[in-house]
Amino acid sequence: MYSNMVKVNCEDSDLGICTVFEDLRDAGQAYATMEFFAIFMALGWLGVLILESLEFEVKLSFLGLVFSGLTFFFHFLAFVVWIGVSEATFSDDCEAEKVDEKGDLCALVGP
Repeated sequence: MYSNMVKVNCEDSDLGICTVFEDLRDAGQAYATMEFFAIFMALGWLGVLILESLEFEVKLSFLGLVFSGLTFFFHFLAFVVWIGVSEATFSDDCEAEKVDEKGDLCALVGP
């Protein structure tokens, strides 16, 4: 979605809002990549759980812990990377958007 906004509204433009959209596009791509790895690890975890529930001998039974830990790690990393790349903040002290400067990306409600 943000990549389309960048293509349509920001070609050859240095507007501040374009920088926000570009950051959101990059953050979304990084988030999707990390979540892909998290889903892949969750599928591995599910595979171990299925094998153990069917009473197959899983010689590496600790893999359930490894896959579950890596699922959490990649999911958490995706969130942290998204916050870092998009430069989002949880604050009600947001400056009004200026045309030539990059505005703040912050949440006015929430945690």
